[in-house]
Amino acid sequence: MKRLFNLLLISIIIIFLVSCSTGRSAYNRGDYYTATMQAVKRLRSSPDNEKAIDMVKKSYPMAIAYYRQQIDGIAASNAVDKFLRISNHYKTLNTLADEISRSPAALEAVKPVVYFHDQLKKAEQMAIDEQFNNAITLLGSRNIYDARKAYEKLVWVKKTQPNQRGIDEQLAIAKDLATLKVVVEQLPDQNANYEVNTREFYMQVYNYLVKNTPHDFIRFYQPQLAQELNITPHQVVSVQVKRFNIGAIIEREQNRTYISDSLVVGSYTANDGNNYDVKGIVKADVVAYYRELTAKGSLQVVIEEFQGEVLNTQTFANDFIWKNNWATFNGDERALPDEINNMTRSKLKNPPQPQEVFILVTEPLVNPVASFIRTQYKKY
Repeated sequence: MKRLFNLLLISIIIIFLVSCSTGRSAYNRGDYYTATMQAVKRLRSSPDNEKAIDMVKKSYPMAIAYYRQQIDGIAASNAVDKFLRISNHYKTLNTLADEISRSPAALEAVKPVVYFHDQLKKAEQMAIDEQFNNAITLLGSRNIYDARKAYEKLVWVKKTQPNQRGIDEQLAIAKDLATLKVVVEQLPDQNANYEVNTREFYMQVYNYLVKNTPHDFIRFYQPQLAQELNITPHQVVSVQVKRFNIGAIIEREQNRTYISDSLVVGSYTANDGNNYDVKGIVKADVVAYYRELTAKGSLQVVIEEFQGEVLNTQTFANDFIWKNNWATFNGDERALPDEINNMTRSKLKNPPQPQEVFILVTEPLVNPVASFIRTQYKKY
């Protein structure tokens, strides 16, 4: 019984796959374009497939009738972008004719295929004027999102008719109006403890944003450049050092004696003629010195509308610990563990200067700060 059920299930799956590949499922839901394309594809690999032949005979005339009906309805309406939609329908019909012509079995089933080259040419010319004029109207609103729609229309016009009069000028205007302009500024540091140059951090963040702009309709500016270009930004991103502190150096000293009783100090030959190791005890008195300096820093990023509300804010913080460990010893070096042995090769060092410490504290924050800002502008 179970075997019979499995065979039945396999048969159903095979029938389903065959029906899909010949376009039956698409045809039944009224998608005559997909039904025709699937049937044609099937006939390229299986020219004698009767179901595919029958399908292309039914679906292709239905596709022509459907798109003609759509075209007539759009032509009689006041639909937005109607000539563009009409030209797209004619392109679809020509695509069907091309695909059928590339399959001898499909072509034999439905010949002759119908092309709409003249109708497409006329519709495209009207669509060019329509899209260009619609773009100009959208640009008149001075709205950034309308400008992006206008830019898309003008790109289509440029692609369809490269020598369209005024196209390059209007594309430039649309791109400018469609671009969200953001000034990234560095606010004065809220830190009076140390004189450090924070410009390098700001420039690293700014350069990251310029090189990794989320999309073509975002542009980041430094304040002086925006002023020179007479640009009024849509938004302002402020980067500010809120805190930078360097703690006092903490020092400690540790005395310890290390003893090793398993060290091979020699060998001897026994009466049996074999060599044996001689193990001895070695020791070393060690003085270990530990110095530690902790620095803390925090930065704040504020994103706001130009002379308007705050959109988002985020604080980033980091700690840095500078260490200087070294050791001296008296005795046998062989008694020293590896860690202490390495410390004996170090020496007393001067702590880094405040500028160097600031870089060490803030450098790990460059990517998180820049990524945060970039992420905020992916949605625009």
